[in-house]
Amino acid sequence: MRLSMLGWLLPVVAGCHAAAAGTAEETIALDPRPGIGLIEQGDLEGGIDALRVAIAAAPGDVDSRIEAHCWIGHALAQLGDSQGALEEYRLALELAPGDPWLHYACGVSWSRMGELERAVECFSSALALDPRHVKAWQWRGEMHHQLGEEQAAVEDFTRALECIESADEMVLASWGETRSGLFRKTLELRAEAYEALGELEAARRDQDRIGGLLVE
Repeated sequence: MRLSMLGWLLPVVAGCHAAAAGTAEETIALDPRPGIGLIEQGDLEGGIDALRVAIAAAPGDVDSRIEAHCWIGHALAQLGDSQGALEEYRLALELAPGDPWLHYACGVSWSRMGELERAVECFSSALALDPRHVKAWQWRGEMHHQLGEEQAAVEDFTRALECIESADEMVLASWGETRSGLFRKTLELRAEAYEALGELEAARRDQDRIGGLLVE
C-alpha cells in the first residue's frame, strides 16, 4: 500500500455516507482522506466512489490525485480486479513516473493476471529506481522461477536477502514485516529455485537456515 511511501498514517474518517450531504461533498471534493478512511474500514466500493469524486473535483491537485489513484488501485486489488487496479496505478505513474512503488504495484497486478514477463519488466523498473526494494527483488525472483529462469531467480532472491539483512527497522516496519519473516519467505523461494537447478546441497543449506529461524 501507499502507506509505506507516505511515512505517516492517514486518519480513518467514519460515517462519510451518513454525514450531511453538503458537508460530505465539500470534504470529498477537497480531500481524498474520507475515501481512504472508508477503504481502511472495509467499505471498498464506497471508498472508490468517494475517491473518484475527489479526483474529478480537484484535477489540478497532482499529489492528491496520485494518492487517490493508488488507493483506488489497492481497493480494486482487494476486490480481485487486477486489471482495474493496474489501470489506476498506470494513471498514477503518468503523474509520478519516478516512483518505484508504483512500478512495483503494476508488476504485482500483471503477475496476478498471469502476465509474468510484463511483471518482470515492472519489477525491473522499480529496482532501477530503488535497488534496495526488497519486495521487488522477491517478486521478480518468483516471476523468474515461474518462467523457469532459475538462475535469474536465485540471483534475485540472493539480492533480496542482502537487502533484508541490511534494512533498518523503519524500512521493515513500512512493509509490515519482521526481518525473520522476510528471511524465511525468501529462503523458501531460493531453495525451490536451487532444487529446480539440481543444486540440492545449496537447497539443503537454505532449508537448514529456515529451520534455524523457526527455532528462534
